Amino acid sequence: MAKLKTQINTIDSSPKNNNKSLKCNEKISNIDKHHGEKHFKAQDSLLTDLIDGNQQVRAVYNLILGFVGVYSLTTIGDYIIHWKRTKQDLDLALWNVRHFYPHFIIPWIVMNFSIVFILYPLIYLRSICQQSKWKQILFNLGYLLNSSFMLIFCSLYIIYNETSLTISTALTLELMRLLMKCHSYFIEKSNPNGLNVQTKPKLKNLMYFLFAPTLIYRDEYPRNNYIRWRFVLIHLIQFVVTVIVLFTITMRFAIDRFHKTGLEPFQMSNTFEMLGSSFVYGFISSLFVFYMVLHVWHNLTAELLKFADRRYYDAWWESVSLTEFYRKWNILVQDWLYAYIYVPIHRSTNSRAIAAYAVIFISGIAHEYVLAFSLGFFFPLLFISFSLGGHIYYLMTRNRKRTNWYNIMFLVVNKLGLGLIIFGYTIEWYSRINCPLNSENSTIAVDVIQQIIPRTLSCVQLNYDGRVIF
Repeated sequence: MAKLKTQINTIDSSPKNNNKSLKCNEKISNIDKHHGEKHFKAQDSLLTDLIDGNQQVRAVYNLILGFVGVYSLTTIGDYIIHWKRTKQDLDLALWNVRHFYPHFIIPWIVMNFSIVFILYPLIYLRSICQQSKWKQILFNLGYLLNSSFMLIFCSLYIIYNETSLTISTALTLELMRLLMKCHSYFIEKSNPNGLNVQTKPKLKNLMYFLFAPTLIYRDEYPRNNYIRWRFVLIHLIQFVVTVIVLFTITMRFAIDRFHKTGLEPFQMSNTFEMLGSSFVYGFISSLFVFYMVLHVWHNLTAELLKFADRRYYDAWWESVSLTEFYRKWNILVQDWLYAYIYVPIHRSTNSRAIAAYAVIFISGIAHEYVLAFSLGFFFPLLFISFSLGGHIYYLMTRNRKRTNWYNIMFLVVNKLGLGLIIFGYTIEWYSRINCPLNSENSTIAVDVIQQIIPRTLSCVQLNYDGRVIF
C-alpha cells in the first residue's frame, strides 16, 4: 500500500501532470475572465516594448521614420512649387478647425458638466440612501435621462451649427467615449463588491477617470511616480507630425482623385487605378490612425496622468481571423464591450452566439452614428460590411490555423475592405456636394428621404469607350 502511494505521488509530480495542472489553471483563469473583471497592472504599450527591447524592430522603426521624413520633405517641396495648391489645402485645413471654439469646446464642457453635476450627485445619493426597488428604478431612470440628454444635445448641436468634418468627428467620438465611461461608472458603483471599487463615490476619482485612457472604472489605478517630460514632448511632436502627414496623404489619395465626382463621369478604364488608390490609402491611413491615436495619443495622456497600464492594443498584425483582430486592435473598447455587453447577455441567455451578435450589432450602430453625424448624411455602408460582411468573413475564418499565408490573406482582405469603404464614403460625400437636390417645395419628409437615399445612384455616371453605361 505504501509503495502504491509512492507511485501515485511520483506520477502526480511528473512533468506531464504538471503541464496538465498548468492547463487546468489556465482554464480557471479563463473562467474568472468571464466575470467581466478587468485587472489593471503597470505595463508599457506593445510597440514601446518592441522598439526599446529589440534592436531589429528599432531598425525597422527608424526606417519607417526615414520614409516619413523623405515624404514630408517632398511634400513641402511640392507645396513650395505649387503655391495655388498650397493655399487651397491650407484653406481646407483651416475650415476644418476654424471654429474649434465654440463648436467643440462648448458642447464638450456641457457634456462633462452633466456628468459631474447630474450623474455624480445621482450616484452619491444612491450610496447614502436606503435601497429599495422603486429607488433603484428612479436612479436607473436618472442615469438613462442623463445619457439621453448628452446624446440628443450633441446630435442637435452638430445639426444646428453644421459643424465641419473634423469637429463633428471629434464631437461624436468624444460623446461615445463619455457615454461608455458613464456606463462603466454607473455599473461599477452599482456593484461595489468588484475589484477596487468602494460604495461611496469620490469626485476626484471620477474626474481622474474622465481623462484617464481607460473605459473601465476603478477607484484606483496603478500609477507612476513622476512624469517624464521628454517622453511627453517626443509624443506631442509625433502626434502633430502624424496629423499633418495624414492630412497630406488624404489630400493626395482621396480628395484630389474624387473631388470631381458628379461633375465628370468615371471612366471604366480607370476603375482599377481608383480601387488601387483606395486600397493604398486605406492601408496607410489605418496604420497612421492606429499609431496616432492608440499609441501616441494614449501614451501622451497616460504619461501626463501617470497612468501606468498602457496596454491599449495587442499584436493585431499577427491576426488570422476577424475575431482575433477585433480583440487585439483596440483593447480599451474591447474590454468595455466584453464587460458590459458580452458578459451580461451571456449570463442572461447562456448563449455565446447571442452575446457575440449583440456586441457586433451595438458596435456597428455606434460606428454608424459616428459616421452619419460626422459626414452629415446616412450611408450605412460600414454597418452593412460590419454586420453582414463581418459575420460571413467570421464564419469563413474562425477555424483557420496560424500560418503566414492566412495572416497575409487576412491583412490584405481587411485593408482592401477598408479601402473600399473609404472609396464608397468619399464618392458619396462629393456626390452630395456636386449634385445638390432642388430644395424648392421640399418638406421635412422629403428632406429625410433625401438624406437616406444614396446620392451616388443619381449623381455618378460610368463611361466606357465614350459611352455612358450607368
